[in-house]
Amino acid sequence: MDKRKTGMTFAILSAIAWGTYGTFYSILLEKGITDLTLVALAPFALVVYFGLRVLFKPHVLKAIPLKYYIGMALQGFLIVNAFNYCYSQAYANGMAVGIVSVVAFTNVLVIMVESYFILKYKFTMAKVVSMVLALAGLSLVLEIYSGGSGVFTVTGLLWTLLIPLFYGTNVTLNSFFIVKGCDTDAILFITQLAAMVFMVLFQIHPPAIAANLTAVVRETPSVIWPLLGFCTLPMIFCYAMMQECLKRLEPSIMGIIYSLDPVTSFTLGLIVFGQPIRGLQIVGIVMIIAAVVYINFAEGREAKGEDRVDQAASSDPVI
Repeated sequence: MDKRKTGMTFAILSAIAWGTYGTFYSILLEKGITDLTLVALAPFALVVYFGLRVLFKPHVLKAIPLKYYIGMALQGFLIVNAFNYCYSQAYANGMAVGIVSVVAFTNVLVIMVESYFILKYKFTMAKVVSMVLALAGLSLVLEIYSGGSGVFTVTGLLWTLLIPLFYGTNVTLNSFFIVKGCDTDAILFITQLAAMVFMVLFQIHPPAIAANLTAVVRETPSVIWPLLGFCTLPMIFCYAMMQECLKRLEPSIMGIIYSLDPVTSFTLGLIVFGQPIRGLQIVGIVMIIAAVVYINFAEGREAKGEDRVDQAASSDPVI
């Protein structure tokens, strides 16, 4: 399997894993775990896992220049927490879930622009067509045209519009540090540690997290399984696959493949909660899958074309 196909596989696995986030989140909220506890658990799980991985290869931390340490710390402390805060404020100000999700998906456009200037990745028609197709499918799946749940507010819209900016920048920076030769485990360890520091300093203190978890586990011991699932699938596994993908693919392509997230969410909603899926939502799911298949095919064809050009150039006689 070539580098591009391997990257696509990692991206698909990461997107599917991220699609389980909402299911685990809903189950744990119903069990009594607070939203702030869950938001704090996310970076904590990543810090523990990737911290242990880095522990066995300490040389990767020594190899990172100080300026990149500072950049990663700022990324985690400010940008990671910024898009989480924007999400919470968008919902707190009454924005419909479907509208927020569709606007958030436009982070692909932010990634394309930032990648063009920072990483020198070019725009292609395949990327644009796939993004538009995925966006249309996402709109149908989330029923944006029927309004979804919630109401439209100006303040909510302003917070919503900031989500793709911060989220896209976070993905671009991850890709930038990978291109600069930083270890992928170290990148996640440093950025998520900074994000966790922000959480415990300004949003929820460790004793409150411990008290909430202890009370819920004592009352419902079986909650430990969805807790482990939450920390493992949409956090550790998803982020590990994402970093492996970014080693091999442009971040904008990964962003397009992440449109598989609602497909996974709706499938789990049908299985776990018995939520119905309507006709137009099925059409939307087909459009999203078509977008992923198309970007896979188009980028593969373009890569083969570039390989042929390179081979032809290398075979030209030297005069």
